[in-house]
Amino acid sequence: MRKAMIILAACSLLTPVAARTTKQQPSTPGKFKEFRDKMLGNYKDYRDKVLDNYDKFLDGVWTEMATFKGEEYNPKPKPKHVPELKQKETPAVLPVPDEPVPPPSEPSSPSKTSPSSPERGTTPSNATTPSSTTTPSAAIGTPLSFDYHGMQMQLPALGVSLMGACRDKTDFAAQWRNLARADFAGDFISAVRRLSDECKLNDYLTFDLLMGYAGRMFPDVDSSSRASFVHFMLNNMGYDARLGITDSGVTMLMLPLKQKIFARAFMEIDGQRYYVFTDDKHTPADIGGYINTCQLPRGVDAGNHFDLTIPAGLNLPYKAHPFEVNFGGMQLKGEVNANLMPLLYRYPQMPMGDYASSTLMPTLREDLVRQVKTQLSGIPQLEAVNTLLGFIQRGFEYATDEEQHGFEKPYFLEETLYYPKCDCEDRAVMYGYLLSKALGVENHLIFYPGHESVAVTLDTDIEGDNYTYKGKRYMISDPTFIGAATGVCMPQYKTTTPKIDYVYR
Repeated sequence: MRKAMIILAACSLLTPVAARTTKQQPSTPGKFKEFRDKMLGNYKDYRDKVLDNYDKFLDGVWTEMATFKGEEYNPKPKPKHVPELKQKETPAVLPVPDEPVPPPSEPSSPSKTSPSSPERGTTPSNATTPSSTTTPSAAIGTPLSFDYHGMQMQLPALGVSLMGACRDKTDFAAQWRNLARADFAGDFISAVRRLSDECKLNDYLTFDLLMGYAGRMFPDVDSSSRASFVHFMLNNMGYDARLGITDSGVTMLMLPLKQKIFARAFMEIDGQRYYVFTDDKHTPADIGGYINTCQLPRGVDAGNHFDLTIPAGLNLPYKAHPFEVNFGGMQLKGEVNANLMPLLYRYPQMPMGDYASSTLMPTLREDLVRQVKTQLSGIPQLEAVNTLLGFIQRGFEYATDEEQHGFEKPYFLEETLYYPKCDCEDRAVMYGYLLSKALGVENHLIFYPGHESVAVTLDTDIEGDNYTYKGKRYMISDPTFIGAATGVCMPQYKTTTPKIDYVYR
């Protein structure tokens, strides 16, 4: 890692830094500071030291750091054609799988309240334009509508202006001071929080919402200036977000995530990964090998990390997309919210266990479980498991993500019901969920190089490919191996040790 020290006065963090005004004013007005102290809660003393001096940090040391290419979750290519059982396989005792990797322990997100998700068909008539009202201050205006992945949202317009562009550290520092002096942040953060809670957005989608708003509110400034605005807002909402500049002058936001993600460049600061996010005009090729970023004092509480999971559903404007899946006398029928698809299309690629633990539409899932229970009730467990297995194998058409999208795109369960084709991990998530919730069958979502599968526990012993884990016997039950019943593993994986991605209990 190379380091470049960029013009630092030795006492820059101890004495006021000259702003681009004739008179230095307090960096944090009393009204906003009072609001922020209340919002940040018990750990405010640590955060206040960071936020009240952040303009000085931006005006201080910037360090040039190496970036790392995003990792591939499953670098081995998936089969272009769905595998099909050709001959009877000899049962085998398989290698014991690796322990699932527990999620990292990270700072919790700022406190948020989450309203319950409305039932399908009871969405208020004005739900196509979620809005957030607030008591206006000098810099808060009337509601401003903006496009959020095809949905119209509203947040207050701001009576503040941004620099045309932020080209170096002094610009970022000056803009931070200008935003801190403006009497808008407390009211605006409250409005963002209300809208985020109303829509049940997680940390990452709240960041994404701010990016959409900044594009509409400040369309005529450079993306570097909008990134500076979003950086200011995120930090004052309690998150850790960093600014970075490439050698070619591209400005980006760098976010620490609670999950390890893939296919996205990152850098490491004090052992923590910060993933690179740019506007839509820039690609990973613009990032280059090194990024200059502001250096914060070691050991300070820089803020919360961003969570990508969606645990309790999304409450967004509804656009019905009907689906119907049929095979072997079974059927799943209903509709999915098409408005979710553009929102999630370029969602950061998480470990498969995080897709399995997320829920986009709770009411839809309840209906899927009801349908499966109704159709498979009253038959022996193994027969029900194999009937559901055959339904997933043949009811969903197969295609790799590369073929369908041009890049690796694991689906949330609801996305599998929207897109015309899916691959092995999407089938495994769907199958594992229905096994657990509809049939009460505990199962593992398991990873092989180039493949995702499922293993189930059964009430009765049967012959077949299996492994024993913590005293329980798990039979391979592969929703992508066409024609294979429970207990049949793809031949190429019989000697491969799988990794448990998720446990459906």
